[in-house]
Amino acid sequence: MKNNTENSTPLIWRITDYGGQEVQLKEHTHDVHVLTEKNRKELKDPEILKGIIKNPRWVLADKAYENRVHYTDTCHLIELNGVYWVDVIVDKSEKPYDIVTAMATRTIPRTGGVIYDREQTTSSSTVRFST
Repeated sequence: MKNNTENSTPLIWRITDYGGQEVQLKEHTHDVHVLTEKNRKELKDPEILKGIIKNPRWVLADKAYENRVHYTDTCHLIELNGVYWVDVIVDKSEKPYDIVTAMATRTIPRTGGVIYDREQTTSSSTVRFST
């Protein structure tokens, strides 16, 4: 696992997720991979993504990429006037972890299995997260 200590790309934020891992959102990722490529104007507020990283309903394995996981939860999105699943895809091959992209959808993301389930974790249990 590489250590991503270079600050060549400006950050919007870097936080600690529910399991103690640092996750960051770079300006380039938000502007290009979320807002432009995916045309997700409803996710223009990066605080939406931050909330899901800090307290996801589920963390799911990615079927196609071994080093990626999906942090997901429902969220009321004002621009869409409704409640949607927000899927934040994170690359965990480097530390801190990097957000790759994010999207809003009406369906639960289809992935490679559950890594973490907020409803199955209590304060006395260990957080399940593969690093």
